[in-house]
Amino acid sequence: MCSPPASPTTSAPTWPGWDAAVTSGGRSVDRRSRREKGVRRWRSQLGRAWLLSGDAPAAERALRQAVSRLPVPPLAYLQLAAITVRDGRYQDARDALRKYAVLVGDARPLAGVSTQIADYSLRLGEPAEAVRWYDRAISEAGPTPVL
Repeated sequence: MCSPPASPTTSAPTWPGWDAAVTSGGRSVDRRSRREKGVRRWRSQLGRAWLLSGDAPAAERALRQAVSRLPVPPLAYLQLAAITVRDGRYQDARDALRKYAVLVGDARPLAGVSTQIADYSLRLGEPAEAVRWYDRAISEAGPTPVL
């Protein structure tokens, strides 16, 4: 016979199979998390393949699905920016690049991405925003022989 579920004063339920249920439930959540991460990575790669094949609408659909839930593959935002800028959607491209910059932080050099964000900001009529991103690009590029 099983004991009733734990009351607030007891530490844990004691019915048979409780530990096994908790352990298998945790493994199930972990497997689901890994599977979802794999699906997003796969969608990102699918988007890249569609982009390389020239089917921008299919690539954008796959990449938007890849970035719809966390964790997001950062490169999906770079590819999404490449697609949207081809259509002249500079706001969308800039937003995707900003999200990429937030995701990678200091893990990767961002001078090129910062320059692109600044360029798109100029096209959108936001020179103050462009100056901030150009400053960031210069500081991240480090010392250069020619400016």
